[in-house]
Amino acid sequence: NNKLLFRRALDRASLRLQMKFPRNLLVVISTGFPLSIVESWTPSNRTPQSSSTIATETGACSTADDVSPPQEILPPVSVVTILKGGSTLQSLPAGYVTSFPHLVMTRDGSDFKMSDIPTGGGGGFVNPHSFTDLWIPDSMDPPPAMRLALSALVKDGQLRCVLPGIDSFVTTAGGTTWHNWGLNSVPLASEWLDYAYVPLDQLRISAYARGPSPDGPGVDIDPATWKPLLEGLSVERALGSLFSVLSDPPPEIAAADGGFRLLTIPLPETSFESVENGGVVRVYLSEYPEPRKLLDLKSGEACGGGFLEVAVRVVASGTDSNYLPDAYRPLFAK
Repeated sequence: NNKLLFRRALDRASLRLQMKFPRNLLVVISTGFPLSIVESWTPSNRTPQSSSTIATETGACSTADDVSPPQEILPPVSVVTILKGGSTLQSLPAGYVTSFPHLVMTRDGSDFKMSDIPTGGGGGFVNPHSFTDLWIPDSMDPPPAMRLALSALVKDGQLRCVLPGIDSFVTTAGGTTWHNWGLNSVPLASEWLDYAYVPLDQLRISAYARGPSPDGPGVDIDPATWKPLLEGLSVERALGSLFSVLSDPPPEIAAADGGFRLLTIPLPETSFESVENGGVVRVYLSEYPEPRKLLDLKSGEACGGGFLEVAVRVVASGTDSNYLPDAYRPLFAK
């Protein structure tokens, strides 16, 4: 695969720069944190590597030619597509979208609680948003939990778009919940729906997962390999909660800066186990009556509804890193 070989050549060049400028040039690698070199990485399904093993941003953990499991490289997302009924489309730059403040809305008794997801720019956190990857730190204890969610784009306290989501988080023994555990820990959908142009009462969310491609990345996948995590779940209740909050929006949503806000509403009883290392998850939000048929579409092809797709990768934990930002030390402390 010429594209993969070219990517590996870039990785080796990046490594040489790291070794030449170890203090001044920090390259973000697959731990999700700015580090210079990771000496070894041994996820549970790999054999130990030598001290020269390097984890790079592609997810490959060795300079060897073969990578196990095969690492999916999903099509890059440069713009978020917004469907406005029929074939009318709008778009937002993906880099702009990842800068939006992000809140998770959960029920707290009869009220709703807003939890901020740090998105970088202060406090030592990195931006966790990703349209193509979900990185799981190796041997994280406790392991991350995942559940499906309805997400929304809000501006000036007004609903603009709805989109499928995955609420990924870690709750430590002390009861602290972390949504941002490093790079690529908060998945974002690449296709959204303008809420004014869709029948909200008919929207259903469906999610599917598969393991690594046995033939390597970039090979067409038989739709039969996808296993349903959940199919055809109504999001009407989550929408009701959303409209209830927006009828009298709290300061976190109705901010005076007039900017956009992302709001994620976890769906009850939709938890699922972390997908196999090297696998892929797809989530659809659509009124289409047979969502499984949408799996016939290839990555990057428009599905006519909300769409989220991420490749799941086990990556090195930041526990032993000398470069671990202080903001994450309470999470990764032994």
